Amino acid sequence: MTLQQLRNSLDKREIKSVDIVNTYLGNIDKDNHQNKGINAVITLNEGAIQDAQRWDEQYAGNPGKKNYPLAGIPFLAKDNFYTSGIITTGGTVALGTSKPTKNAFVVQKLLDEGAILLGKTNMSELAASYGWLGYSSFGGQTLNPFNPLRDPSSSSSGSAAAVAANFAPFALGTDTSGSIRAPASVTGTIGLRPTLGLTSRSGIIPLSLTSDVAGVITRTVQEQAIVLDAIQGEDPADAATAQIKHPTQSFIHVFQLRIVSAYRLKMP
Repeated sequence: MTLQQLRNSLDKREIKSVDIVNTYLGNIDKDNHQNKGINAVITLNEGAIQDAQRWDEQYAGNPGKKNYPLAGIPFLAKDNFYTSGIITTGGTVALGTSKPTKNAFVVQKLLDEGAILLGKTNMSELAASYGWLGYSSFGGQTLNPFNPLRDPSSSSSGSAAAVAANFAPFALGTDTSGSIRAPASVTGTIGLRPTLGLTSRSGIIPLSLTSDVAGVITRTVQEQAIVLDAIQGEDPADAATAQIKHPTQSFIHVFQLRIVSAYRLKMP
């Protein structure tokens, strides 16, 4: 199901958030280390089911409430994003016991809108591949879901492989010199490098403070717009976010306008 279909089904009470979370956890259990052995997810959020149940209960008590686009919908985060109480290693065994006390800014924005964190994805160690794409000393080697003899390229490898393998509808990643775009290009997913400052870098283990950006891996362009709407914004802890003009129109609105414009251009 697309993000739009998940939103509609949740709002109509055709499905519950806990059903969605259990489905994706089932996919992870089936193919992450078993069967296909993709090894895209390296840490699970043990409270994900409880978080989903809590959202379901809150929504059941407010049936007329208008939900955020990603409320009740699960996601994964690359393991260089700080996640409170959940191991954040950057892919290195040197940080194998590191548990931040707060979330990265963009993770917190998603949680504040009701999204459910499923867990963390593998990455090239410290976001620098060292010639070994998709490998980390903490998580091991991530495989391309479409061909286990190939890697999923560059440092957001686990996020792209996870979305391609249907472990989550979307996953956060970072891009310094292609680390979102390259994995998306070889896994049939959508990746975009946002303008520096559109999304906050605070709470993300850095590689280059002048080039790092936070972004997302999705399955469609429209879903890319939906998630970018949720994670973009000014953060006092990241000066770069104050140096650009943040959009007044939503990305999904711009996407819809461009689809209409493209359709009209094709009309005789």
